Amino acid sequence: MSAISLTSDRPNVVRTPTFYADLGFTLYATSGTGSVITETGIPVNILPKLASGQRPNVIDLMKNKDMARHQHPQRQKPPRRRNQNPHRRDAESHPHHDHAPWCRCRPASDQVAARQRSAGAGAAGVSQLATHRPAHTFPNIMAIQRQSNLTEAKEWFGRLDADFRANAAIRHLDGNIEIENFFRDLLNQLFGWSLTNANWSGSINQDSFDLEDRTNRIAVQVTSTMSAAKIRKTLTSFIQNHRSTFDRLIFVYPFISKTASEADFSKQLAGFAFDSDGDRLDLSALLQRVQNLEIGEQDSALRLIRNELKPLGRALQMGVDQTVEAIISIIRYISASAPDPSNLPEFKPDAPGKLERFKAHAEFLKRQFLNNVTCYRAVEEARQAVGYDAARAPRCAAWLREKSLSALENHGNDARQAFESIVSHLVEREHKAGRDCEEQAVRYFLADEFGRCNVFPNPTT
Repeated sequence: MSAISLTSDRPNVVRTPTFYADLGFTLYATSGTGSVITETGIPVNILPKLASGQRPNVIDLMKNKDMARHQHPQRQKPPRRRNQNPHRRDAESHPHHDHAPWCRCRPASDQVAARQRSAGAGAAGVSQLATHRPAHTFPNIMAIQRQSNLTEAKEWFGRLDADFRANAAIRHLDGNIEIENFFRDLLNQLFGWSLTNANWSGSINQDSFDLEDRTNRIAVQVTSTMSAAKIRKTLTSFIQNHRSTFDRLIFVYPFISKTASEADFSKQLAGFAFDSDGDRLDLSALLQRVQNLEIGEQDSALRLIRNELKPLGRALQMGVDQTVEAIISIIRYISASAPDPSNLPEFKPDAPGKLERFKAHAEFLKRQFLNNVTCYRAVEEARQAVGYDAARAPRCAAWLREKSLSALENHGNDARQAFESIVSHLVEREHKAGRDCEEQAVRYFLADEFGRCNVFPNPTT
């Protein structure tokens, strides 16, 4: 989903939001502009004016990367005098501020411009939208994606906690060794360290730590024992043998919450810097670190957590995006069932002509793309996972062309009924196989292939 904050001139306040709403944007405006938009029946989210001092405002959304800049052509205005409002000055001093409307989806704005330039603004506009899809064009609002990421990370950590507590109860401690490399990679990603497994660098295990980063002079002990006695024993050995090599020793626990420690370790420390709270990390502390990552880094950290802890969620299929799995299954099915592409007639990509051909259902076909565009990410992940390459793509195109032409014939050239029949066929097949298939994703996948002119192709003759 995309978001745009409307601060355009009032004469365009109805025309502009109507245009963006039709493209699937979520609208934001301040109260005055918002009231005019609301009267037209278009939903809009109200943001406080900067001068009010209320939060969150548009600058907060921009600083949190929940919005990005979109520059509209502006009429010439006289030079601005320095704004006396401190909140407005803060906005103007921000490097992304240019007195322009704000839009969270930069590539989408490029498509809007393409649509405006296209003749007719209808068929040609959809052709632009359907074919111009750079990376990260249609992700969900980042705030929603962050919430999803944190929810999944919390579930994984909860299962790791439960697994270690169960193993401790029956004295199965082998997991302590195997989890070292998981924490090595996760800590490196979250903190930018360069930890290696110290137990692999020598002939015997280290006496008081498991991971080391000699460049940053950090050592890490991965342990499921949180007692003060364990801390004292580790500190005594570490300071005696490794104080000259490291400046910091960190304990990492595979539990959601560590036990509080009010023990006095000054006798063991002998001047060595150790914080019994800050230098003891539990899974909650790591989750907070994940929460503060930039969205791309957060996605990467979640993939690591998911891949490493996948066995813990196998029964619940945690970490498996069922929508992505369904689209992968569909792509494999249609590519395996496809006729030989070389035996099919030639088709030309002519989306505007196609919309003219199905004029009675053109709006419906366009809406399948725009209304379901939030599934872009799942469809693209499925294509990447399955290898939608030069060998598979033509076979998928061949199946879609043959099936869609057959559906048109069966439904009296009614494109709407033909499209619905293909959606039903693919969704029902996945459901019968026991997979949770989201119909919205199938609609987007087919609408995207419509834009590529594989669904309802126009013959060259």
